[in-house]
Amino acid sequence: MRGKRGAGFLSEKTALPLVLFLFIAANLFVYARVGGFDFINYDDPVYVTENEFVRSGLTLEGLKEAFTSFRGFAWQPVTWVSLMLDAEVRGIDPGYFHLVNLLFHIANTISLFLLLRRMTGAFWRSAFVAGLFALHPLRVESVAWISERKDVLGLFWGLASLHAYTDYARRGKRSLLVLTGFFQALSLMAKPMLVTLPFLLILFDYWPLRRLAAGPSPASRFYPARLLREKIPLFLVTAFFVGITALAQKPVEGIGGNVVSLPLGDKAANAAVSYVRYVGKILRPSDLSILYPHPSLSGGVPLSAQQVLGSAAALLAVSWAAWRLRRRRYLPVGWFWFLGSMVPIIGFVQVGLHAIADRYTYFPSIGLFVMVVWGVAEIASAAEKRRFLPARRLAIGVAMLLLTGCALASRERVACWHDSLTLYADALRAGPVSPRVLYNYGCALMRSGRGGEAIGVFKETIRLDPSYGKAYNNLGLAYREKGLKDEAARCFRDALRLDPGHVSAAVNLSALLAESGDIEGAIECRRRVAVLNGSDSKNRNDLGVLLAMSGRYTEAEAEFRRALELSPGFPEARENLEQLLRCRPYSRRAE
Repeated sequence: MRGKRGAGFLSEKTALPLVLFLFIAANLFVYARVGGFDFINYDDPVYVTENEFVRSGLTLEGLKEAFTSFRGFAWQPVTWVSLMLDAEVRGIDPGYFHLVNLLFHIANTISLFLLLRRMTGAFWRSAFVAGLFALHPLRVESVAWISERKDVLGLFWGLASLHAYTDYARRGKRSLLVLTGFFQALSLMAKPMLVTLPFLLILFDYWPLRRLAAGPSPASRFYPARLLREKIPLFLVTAFFVGITALAQKPVEGIGGNVVSLPLGDKAANAAVSYVRYVGKILRPSDLSILYPHPSLSGGVPLSAQQVLGSAAALLAVSWAAWRLRRRRYLPVGWFWFLGSMVPIIGFVQVGLHAIADRYTYFPSIGLFVMVVWGVAEIASAAEKRRFLPARRLAIGVAMLLLTGCALASRERVACWHDSLTLYADALRAGPVSPRVLYNYGCALMRSGRGGEAIGVFKETIRLDPSYGKAYNNLGLAYREKGLKDEAARCFRDALRLDPGHVSAAVNLSALLAESGDIEGAIECRRRVAVLNGSDSKNRNDLGVLLAMSGRYTEAEAEFRRALELSPGFPEARENLEQLLRCRPYSRRAE
């Protein structure tokens, strides 16, 4: 499939605009309706809906926060700036955020195609790999989830880095290597995923750039030591981002980090099985879910020794076969591309509650696609030479059917991301059931006015994970909504027993006790909140209201003044203070 008439029926010059048009049209066919989708209550509140800096648009204060904070337990200023720009242009419009994600995905599809074509000279193979990348059902999570702006944006700059390196490999200008590092840094500032990029460049030096010399070679080829030396600046960029990501994941100021502590053996076992699971999901994308529970955490299915040993043996066998068949250079490159780029997220540092995640295949899966496409094309070419069948035309027909099937499956999968309710209903269907998914589903039910259904969901969450303090708190809210005050108070107390620092449970219990006439109990809860979060001006105001209701006017005055110190423009606190100083009877209740 090389040359100017790679497919045998269209010249590359004629086919190029057609292929680019088909990439755009196919992506729109699959994803265009995301413009009518809503935010979901998993990560989107952190990234957009409850993020005051993003909601304010592009401001100097927001830019400072983007470059100096570890929000989301990562340093990702490029992602924050991108989301701020969206809010600046259209406000908090979920459809617009979704469509920007789609535009980046379309750009990544075209960029990947052009990159592979430049590196290999194989037009149609490159087009098919890019088509699989664009339309595979595992892409849906990265494109249809607003919080995964970091995924599409990170790869956008990562591919730019690979384009710059391809130019450097051909022209040898140091400025192009500097540009490679610059784009690499932008990619890692969007999402610290492509930290293995310098190692991937070494693979590309082997194939398809063929810069790695086995012996005396032309001047355009180099020995391994020189290829490593030239990449030292890129390795330094990687080292910097590994360090800053590790720092971002640490707990700070009493806030838990995003890293889950697990025994090394559990991590290694899950890593081996996860590699095989990822390959399985890529080859047969069924029972997809937003969260696949980790086998060592609540909701996960424990791994058997047979699974772990079998997976490890399979990985070693494929790796050995890829090395043995290294004369077909695309095989080891594609396989080790997949293995290597998975290392940051395979679970040796367990971040979050999942064992695997669809979004993590966004870049690594390309390596497997390269293996399969180049391998099938070579087999088809050999068969055609031996006149077994019109093999190349047959391969093209199968490829078209496969891409069509991927597009239809992805379009169906996209529908699940319409809103939180449809997403979690689908996750519960796919199983296994995760307490986190159940909890989020219950929250979505409450938000949609279905508190009665939420009660059952929160109860099931607690059954699966009796230590889930947030579930107790929200079950209490659902009970309170139904007028079951005793049950609600018991749930709030359970939440505080499990997590004495649970501010929301303390606030909710205080409000409930105040409604029931237990002002002293309500005051005690508000004082606890003041200790946990001394800078909460609203809590200080509400505590002042309760103190005034109990006749402790001096203490109430101090709380109102403290609220105004924290928020000078707080009108309710100022009104309450003025009323107190006028010595009028005080009967207002805390919210």
